[in-house]
Amino acid sequence: LPRKVILWAIKFTKKAFSEVIMLLSMFAPYKMYISGDKLEDESSIMISNHVCYLDWMYLWNFVSCFDDGSNLKTILKYDLKNIPIIGKGMEFFEFIFLKRKLAQDKENLLEGLDKISKNNEKFCLLIFPEGTIISEETKKISDAYALKNNIAISKNVLLPRSTGLNM
Repeated sequence: LPRKVILWAIKFTKKAFSEVIMLLSMFAPYKMYISGDKLEDESSIMISNHVCYLDWMYLWNFVSCFDDGSNLKTILKYDLKNIPIIGKGMEFFEFIFLKRKLAQDKENLLEGLDKISKNNEKFCLLIFPEGTIISEETKKISDAYALKNNIAISKNVLLPRSTGLNM
């Protein structure tokens, strides 16, 4: 299929999914605290900590308040690609999957970002730098890493690893 048709199909299905998320949020209200620069008519990056397994849906709903939600892209862990049906949907939406190892991810990340930018449309890139939700176990791992590297321990967030930012 021509790239134009594929992009239309992606945009159409993401818009439809965005509307479903909006409907679902009426039955599961939530409170969000958001700060940042004024949203302009250009691409943006949204960085969030992971509060629960479904927080990406609430953030997608938030993005949908400013456009139809079809321009949301996200970076997520590679294992999610293997979830039946949902994984294929995320692949179709051109989300970027990472294995959390810079040597394996660098080319994939650059290729994914290049693909997004070639669409010549504004986009919102959603990133969860913590990589997972906060639990007792993940907090222990984060605190141990902070102690080992002489970094202050955070109270309410996990410490993101910095190697993924050094390309």
